[in-house]
Amino acid sequence: MGLDTRGDISVVELVVYIPLGLVAAYLIIRPGSLRKTGWFYLMLLSIVRIVGSILHIVTETSANPSVGLFIATAVLESAGLSPLMLSTLSFLGIVVQESPMEKTALVNYGFIGLHLTNMVALGLATLGGIKLGNAQNQDDVNSANTFKRIGVILFLVVFVLIALVHVYFWTQKSKIMKYRRMLLAGISCALPFLLTRVLYTVFSAASPTGIPGSATPPPTNAFSQFNYTTGSWAIYFVMSVLTEIVVVCIYLFCGMKLPLSQDYAIGKNISGFDSDVELNKDAHQPLM
Repeated sequence: MGLDTRGDISVVELVVYIPLGLVAAYLIIRPGSLRKTGWFYLMLLSIVRIVGSILHIVTETSANPSVGLFIATAVLESAGLSPLMLSTLSFLGIVVQESPMEKTALVNYGFIGLHLTNMVALGLATLGGIKLGNAQNQDDVNSANTFKRIGVILFLVVFVLIALVHVYFWTQKSKIMKYRRMLLAGISCALPFLLTRVLYTVFSAASPTGIPGSATPPPTNAFSQFNYTTGSWAIYFVMSVLTEIVVVCIYLFCGMKLPLSQDYAIGKNISGFDSDVELNKDAHQPLM
């Protein structure tokens, strides 16, 4: 069996995410800081997309694909949004390094809460995907969709809060070190694409789903074109695949090009900082 359009998209993802994953891995092992979690999440996303693409290709080219392949492919598709959100949170944490905001309750407890909410969203979306793959009747499908939709709503809540935190940091930009302000600008560039990616997930979760393996087609509604399995491949490619790749490329570009360690070399000589304070570079561990 040959590949359909969705399979061709999987080939594109495979080709693109292999080098992106290698760049993320390089940034992890690159000498510099202990704050490597952002790059780890991007590498994790690359692995998820590579494995998911391979499974999708195997599913389409196999004469008798197992139900497990379908379930694994669907779960990995929904799981990719979580590391993308976590990487954004990690980079926001880097932005406020050594600023007066770094030790505030808003940043410390707020970021912990966002991380936990993101993980709960991932767990619910994954559980929904597994239950959907094993659904035997419409009641099972409805139950699976309930878990999935709650998880997706939580992803949307996390994004909204990330966007608000990002705006708050801009209001405090005079207290942020020079190159970290540039990283914040990179996050600003990525957020519209991340929003599009999140909206696709929301619309996809709102689309009707039929019983797996049933000859009866699923019902239709206004969101049917956003269904990951039966919807428009063009919408999926633009709103999900392409936007995700753009976000990853923006973050990797910032990681490769921004000399964040120079913030420590030049000191805190910016508005809101004491220019006479000498930073201990070894103690504070810059990103790069």
